[in-house]
Amino acid sequence: MSKSLGNSVNPFECVRCGRADPLRWHFAARVAPDMQKRVSVDIVSGVASSFINTYWNTYAFFVMYARLDRFEVRQQPSHASARGDRWIISVLEETIVTATEALDHYDTLQAGRAIENFVDLLSNWYVRGNRRRFWEG
Repeated sequence: MSKSLGNSVNPFECVRCGRADPLRWHFAARVAPDMQKRVSVDIVSGVASSFINTYWNTYAFFVMYARLDRFEVRQQPSHASARGDRWIISVLEETIVTATEALDHYDTLQAGRAIENFVDLLSNWYVRGNRRRFWEG
C-alpha cells in the first residue's frame, strides 16, 4: 500500500466495520508471517461474518439459556448425557491439545484453524442439532 498512490486503507474504517477483533484475528490466525499482508474493509468484514460473529452468537445463545435455566458454573455437569454432548467435549479436548501444541511452537495459523473449526462445529452442528433440547428446559 502506498499513500501517494492512493491505495492505502484507512485503519479506522477496518476497525469501524467490525471493531478491532476481526482485524487482530486476520493477522494472527489467517495470514502466515512470511506471506504478504493484505488488508481491506472487505477482508475484515469477511473475518467478522465468518468467524467472530459466529463465535459471539454462539456465546450469546449459551448465556441466554444459561440464565433461563439458572446454570451454575461451579456445579459439575451430569457428565455428557447425550451422545452429542460427549462428541463436542471430545472435539473441545482435541482442539485444546492442537491449539496448545501449535502455540507452544508459535504457530498461530494452526491454532487459529483449530479454534475456527471448533467454533464452526459447535455452532453449525452441536447448537443447531440440540436447539430443541435446549428450548425444552
